[in-house]
Order: sequence, then structure tokens, then C-alpha cells
Amino acid sequence: MVDTFTANAGFVIQEAGTNDNTWGTNLNGNWNLSDDFLGKVTEITATGGTVVLTDTQEKVSAIKVAGTLVSNLILQLSGRGGKWKVRNDTTGDFTVTVRATGTGTVLATIPRGNWRSIIVDTTSTPADVYLEAESIIEPEVDVAAAATTDVLGASSQQVRVTGSGQTITSLGTGANTVKFVRFADSNTLTHNATSLILPNAGNDIVTAAGDSCIVLSDSSSNARVTAYQRASGRALQEAGFSTGDVAWTPGSPGARENWVIPNGQTIGSATSGATQRADADTEDLFKYLWNNLANAEAPVPGGRGDSADDDWNNNRQITLPSMNARATIGLDTMGGVNANRMTVAQSGTDGNTPGEGGGLESHQLTIGQMPRHDHTTPPGFGGFITGSGGGQYQGGASGGASNETGEVGNDESHSNMQPFMTGTWYMKL
Repeated sequence: MVDTFTANAGFVIQEAGTNDNTWGTNLNGNWNLSDDFLGKVTEITATGGTVVLTDTQEKVSAIKVAGTLVSNLILQLSGRGGKWKVRNDTTGDFTVTVRATGTGTVLATIPRGNWRSIIVDTTSTPADVYLEAESIIEPEVDVAAAATTDVLGASSQQVRVTGSGQTITSLGTGANTVKFVRFADSNTLTHNATSLILPNAGNDIVTAAGDSCIVLSDSSSNARVTAYQRASGRALQEAGFSTGDVAWTPGSPGARENWVIPNGQTIGSATSGATQRADADTEDLFKYLWNNLANAEAPVPGGRGDSADDDWNNNRQITLPSMNARATIGLDTMGGVNANRMTVAQSGTDGNTPGEGGGLESHQLTIGQMPRHDHTTPPGFGGFITGSGGGQYQGGASGGASNETGEVGNDESHSNMQPFMTGTWYMKL
């Protein structure tokens, strides 16, 4: 009879009565294999492509991969069942995945800078590889904010984005991964319907210190931001409303969460000294007003700086539009052509300047605005005319001269108000 071997580790199963004088050698070989499985690490350096592990490279407890990748890397096992720890120490914007066999369809992704436990299931045909659920909470690492902020490629699942004033258009490269992200300061996440999907109805997000979210990526490293939570506790977006929207209620002014009252007071950061609301949660509206209304309509006391970010970071204030006793009206173009219903010539107001005010509560007609008429007597009239004020006026005796009547009226203004109902305007933060 001949010796046999175990299916996975390849231990020698010695046939009874065989291997005289070599039984100890075979047993020691089994012990060496056991020791390798318990503590040996295979180190592989690669640049990409598919690396097929040898029998010796597989018979270990851990595998470490290093090298500068120029393409995605696949580590291919032989299909034997078992459990390994795999670490990705590569550099370059490419992925490292593991599959159980050359025909395996399941790929387990190993994030850069991380260990992951993989299990090969031989009950599937072909054998499949799976990631074991990790119970270790990794330490938080810092990633500097930039146009490409490499959150997905960070060496830990816990990521803090540092720095401020950056417009972030990409979260880097890392396929099929999950990151738990915390922001240390103010930056702008820019929505992209493919590569940076934000949960804000397609609107960008201005982060604040302490904000957090979860980032999920697909096989192409397209990132989706989910579960965004502001440090202030206020909603990222109130259903049906975006920053700068206005709403009217037929009640008296009062506190309304996530809204301010556009009454000509100011908003700004917590240290700005703003008169209506000084809080970090005003940042979105501060920048919205700065970027959409001119300084004449939304003044920054002392004049505006170079940008909305600069003025916000310098703890400046911005003035809310004064909608006190104001009705609203659409721009004359409304994205199309001029309707010529509100012109400077007629109203004194440029109907295409957002936020510009106009109109009067009352108006006194000028002579030029009165209907054309006269108050003269016929030439040659010699009698008396009794005026509406009670006076009598003698007409001319003969000749061609006209005689003017006396003055009437109180020289007062008239109401210029449309039918209305009073209430309170609110503006969304």
C-alpha cells in the first residue's frame, strides 16, 4: 500500500506498516507544513495582471502583495479549500483581487494598506472565494482635501478629510469598497451623476467640521455618498426645498428649523457676529446669496472679498434680502426672452436683476401722468361760471383771450397696493 495525502494541506497520510526508518521524516514534513500554515507569510511583488500562486506559496497563513501597479492585479489560487490573510501593500491607482481558481467568477477585493481574511469554498463548482466579515475597527487615517481626495484608496476604512476650501470632484480609486468618512473642515463635494453621486437631489454639499458619511464604490471606483449626517444635526435637504428657496406662511415670525427670515438682517459663521443667525449651518445659504445676488442686493458689510469661500472663512457677514412687506415677481426673462412687462423706463427697476426691489405703497400723480384736459372758458364768454369749489369766475368780454378757472383738490397721494394678505417669509438654509 502507498501513502496518501490530505486534500487541502497535502499532509502525508502514512499507510500502516510502511516507511520503515522514514516514518519520522514524513511526520516532520507534516509538522513543517503545519507550522507554515500557522505562521509563514508569502511575499509577492507584482505590477499587475494575473499571478498564479505556486503550491508552496499557497501553503501559508498569510500573503502580502507589494509593487507599483500599472494595471489591476488578480491573485489566483489553486482551488484548495482554506482560509488566508491577504494584505495589499501595492501603490498605484489599481485594484488587487483574489479568486479561487482560473475559472472562478467571484473576486474578493483587498483594499490598499489593509489585511483581509479570505475563505475558499470548495463546495461550489468551481470553488469560490469570499471575504470574511471583519470585526476589527481600523484606526482613522487622514486624507488631505484636494480636487481628487483619495478616500477610496486610504489605508483604513475610517477616514478623516483634512484641510479646507477645496472643491472635491473625485474620491479617488478603490473598487468595491466601503469607507466611513469624517470631515475636519469646510470643503465642497461636487455632484457627478456617474462618479460622485451625492444624496442631495443633484446639489453639491458644503461640508462642515464634524460632518460624516459612508462612501460606497463599485467595480469602476465610482463613488456613492450615503448616510450623510451634519454635525449640526440639521437635515441635508428638507423634502421639496433647496438652499435659498423661500416659503410663506400667514403667521407671525417665529423660529423655524433650518430656515431664516429674510428681513435685511445678517447671517454668518459662529464668530461672525451676524445679527439674525451666527452659526456654521448658515454656510450653504451664505455662499448661495454671495454667488447668486450682487452686493447691492445682498451686501457684505464693508464690501465683498475675492470669493464666497474667502468671506466665509474670514467670518464675514452677509445681508439677507429684505422681504418685509414685499410681494415677489418673476424676472422679465425667466430664462427665455424679455417679456417687457417690467422695464426701467416704466417701473424704474431692472426686471432682470435677481433680488432687486421696486414698487411704492402710494403714488402722487405728476402733471405728465394726468389725462389730457383743460379748465378754460370759451373765448368772448362774458357771464359767470360757478366752479366746483364754490367760487365765481367772470368770462372775458370780447377778444380771443381765455380765462383760467380756480384750483381744486388736496394734492394727496393715492394707494398703489394690490389686494394682499400679510404673513411671514422664510428662506431655506
